[in-house]
Amino acid sequence: MRQARSAWAGRRGRRLSQPRGQRGRGVISVCPRTPFRHMLLAAVAALLVWGCTRPEASSEAASPWIEQLRHEDMAARLEAMEALGRMGPKAHDAVSGLANMLLDENARVGDTAYDALCNIDPGHQVMVPRLVRAMKDPNWQVRRRAIGILGRLGPRARVAAPLLVKALRDDSLDVRETAAYALKYVGPAAKAELPALSEMLKRGHSLDQLRTARAILGIDPGNEAALQALIELAGISTDVGGTAGAELASVGPAVVPKLIQLLAKEAGPRPAGSDIINALAAIGPEAASATPVLIDIVTSQAADRDVISFQELAVHALGCIGTGDAKVESALKELLTSNDPGLRLWSAAALARIGCASDAALPVLIDGLRTRQLSEPLGLEVTRAMGFLGPAARPATPLLVAMLQGGFADWRAAAATSLGKIDPDPKIAVPGLQKTLRDSNWQVAQAGAVALAKIGPDAAPAIPELRDALRNDCWNIRKAAVVALGQIGPASKEAVPELAYALKDMVWSVREAAAIALGKIGPGARSAVPALQEARQDWSEAVRGAASQALKEIRSEGKKQAGLRGTH
Repeated sequence: MRQARSAWAGRRGRRLSQPRGQRGRGVISVCPRTPFRHMLLAAVAALLVWGCTRPEASSEAASPWIEQLRHEDMAARLEAMEALGRMGPKAHDAVSGLANMLLDENARVGDTAYDALCNIDPGHQVMVPRLVRAMKDPNWQVRRRAIGILGRLGPRARVAAPLLVKALRDDSLDVRETAAYALKYVGPAAKAELPALSEMLKRGHSLDQLRTARAILGIDPGNEAALQALIELAGISTDVGGTAGAELASVGPAVVPKLIQLLAKEAGPRPAGSDIINALAAIGPEAASATPVLIDIVTSQAADRDVISFQELAVHALGCIGTGDAKVESALKELLTSNDPGLRLWSAAALARIGCASDAALPVLIDGLRTRQLSEPLGLEVTRAMGFLGPAARPATPLLVAMLQGGFADWRAAAATSLGKIDPDPKIAVPGLQKTLRDSNWQVAQAGAVALAKIGPDAAPAIPELRDALRNDCWNIRKAAVVALGQIGPASKEAVPELAYALKDMVWSVREAAAIALGKIGPGARSAVPALQEARQDWSEAVRGAASQALKEIRSEGKKQAGLRGTH
């Protein structure tokens, strides 16, 4: 255990437990091998088993890390930020230094400082004022970064709302865009700014109106003036119409009747009509009242490619709306015999989304995957459709595994996700999924780990790659790998040192997942008991609860096994 942990700690500077400059200090030199030494070691081991924990972090413990924030090496600064973030409010003396790093030109430095400050200063008493001051910086990039962080804070940034409204008139287009989204995320907490925003909505060109409407609907989702502005903008046959359609979709079902009216007015393969159909697809089941007009579109006879493409969008929308209407199923089934291969595939994918006619849809989808001559959106939809079919798509396992390598990243991620849903043959699926954990795209690696988690104990051959994934810089990948190791179960006991170390991860949800995974491993995770005991002091209630439950599971399973041995 000691050797394993030392090797783990030495692999990556980002998780070392001592500040640079102090490593090697305070090391206890154990006396030569004597009976007294053995007694001493036995006593220490007993204390660890019963949960002897290290002293809580204090401002004195934070001081060396605060000093390291000024280190010339970026890796050292990142290491210090993560260590301070793990200390939580105990590292309050670091708030000022971390706030100065929020707006660093390097996004990773800024993001790490943000995560640390969220742990140390949950009330954001220092962060928000610092960001408000930065909104007046002459450098537009600094202003944009500050506004983006305020948006991440959501309602907690309400004091900045008046300045965010002013930022909608900033000279920089990027600043204006970011300010609109920030106001949307601040939400109802910024309702005092509605009068000023309503006045702005009446003036300016279409893009200004779009940004203002976005902000207003984030604050007041039912605002009639903003909804009407978006509906009018959605009827414009430009990129503005597409963006307005997407904003309408985020509003929800209240706009469906007006979208249906607009679609009937367009009634053809023009950009505005396409945007409206995409909005209906994004709204999903709550747009069921649009199915008659969509059926009319897909059943119309067409030979022109533009019209067929318009039909494909309508087919996809019917699949996303997903009603069990017999007319919808009949119309889609009829298109499976279309002369146009794209229309056949979109129809098969829509049937898979709805969850019907899998026997008819599966052969069409498999043929489509075999050709590999698909557009990016169609290939993505066909790959996802396999997952919608569930275990019925198990024969497609080799084709999905083949898609894990090369091609578009979206395809690879979708293939991994679908493999996790179809109950694949582990001997075929697991080797391919192991490779995804090394993919350069984090979403692919995350999807691969999630799929391995769903496969469960049969994914044990992937344990070495999952252990390596725990060192990834992306917390999404680390968390997915931790969950997968837990779902594999007792066979993951060789990963216990890494999982125990994950209890100190910067992200609380990773720490929680690590505790849960150790509990699932059971008695094989006994060596992690001291780390779990320490995790019971975590600032996060979720982590504390998961650690306590894991300790119960490890001990109860151990007692069961001891009882079984005693009966033989």
